[in-house]
Amino acid sequence: MFKIGTVTVMAAVALAAFSTSASADTGPARDGAARTSSVSVQQGPWAGCPVGAVCLYKGSTWESGVDKMFWSYGAHNLSNVYGSRILFNNQVADGGRPALATECYQYNGGNCVSDPIDMYTYRTRNFDQINSVKLYLG
Repeated sequence: MFKIGTVTVMAAVALAAFSTSASADTGPARDGAARTSSVSVQQGPWAGCPVGAVCLYKGSTWESGVDKMFWSYGAHNLSNVYGSRILFNNQVADGGRPALATECYQYNGGNCVSDPIDMYTYRTRNFDQINSVKLYLG
């Protein structure tokens, strides 16, 4: 593992499922969330998150385990979800279009973060003010 700002990133070479190249966005997202924007991976399951899912972890480490899995496009409302958590987009492209995920401040996918999470990447943020997760095609 190595540190980038306030984000701890698992080296992509740690598992055979991942490629040997990794890069990370060293700055915060526009809304101040700690993030990694591009850990280059080959498609595969990672830290309990199967291919095709978007996984919300119980905490800010992979070891915290998956709390919720989202499989379908659209908004997924959250309740009793607080603190710093990883949201990992392990979706695959659909019809050549990227499958994206984002956090939303309102229920039913309203007032979403403008910087989506790309496929095979994740973001760590405080979910105290997040009320839904939205999956959609780019």
